[in-house]
Formats: sequence, C-alpha cells, structure tokens
Amino acid sequence: MRFSCFLREHKRKPPDLLSPVNQFQLTPESSLRITDFDLHNIENRIIRPALKGSAINWTGFHGFRRGLATNLFALGVNPKIIAAILRHAGMAMTLKHYTMIPDAEQREALAKLERHIANRPSGMTLQHEK
Repeated sequence: MRFSCFLREHKRKPPDLLSPVNQFQLTPESSLRITDFDLHNIENRIIRPALKGSAINWTGFHGFRRGLATNLFALGVNPKIIAAILRHAGMAMTLKHYTMIPDAEQREALAKLERHIANRPSGMTLQHEK
C-alpha cells in the first residue's frame, strides 16, 4: 500500500479510543468539537470537579507532570521509563526539570554519609584521601 493510500485510510478511521479525550467517556459517536480537545476545558469540566472537596490542590498540568515524575522517581522507577511516560526524548530533561528530591531525603543522605565516616575502621581512608 502506498503511503498516500495509508493516510487516506487513516483519516477515515474513527477517533482513537485511547486518546486522552476519549478516556473521559467520549465515544466516536459523540459529537466531538474542537473545544473538547482544549486542555482548559478538560481541566474545568473533569479535573477540578473531581478534586473538589479533596485535599489535593490542582496546580496545572506542568505541576501534575512534575508531581508524577517526582513520585515515580521516589518509588524507584527507572528514569528512562519516567522520561518515556512523560514523552521526553531523554532522561536529562526529566531528571533536571521534572524530579525533585525532598529535603528530608537530602538530609537522610547526608546523615548516612556521616554515619559511614564515623563508623569506618581506623586506618581506612575515603576515596579522595588515597
């Protein structure tokens, strides 16, 4: 099949049932308007009402993505997988801009280093002391 024929056939298919819009109970039979695909409409019609009365504060889609990445990272998910979920081309963007390490975890890492230094056998040197 030639590429132009493939594109013509693709355009005739109903909307993708796995698209974000259709996950909100829209079906191919629904009258889809361009406004249905507007993220602000999805936020105002679906997300905000779902969170109303909960302790979760909606901070926008960027905040959602950062929270998702940070929580997956804290759960030990491979950064390459997190980057794929966020549809980033590589891990660098994900790790630099989307994952945050809580202060408590940073303090625990430093405390762990202090315990390691304090408990080392006498005469044993650290890597940089050699």
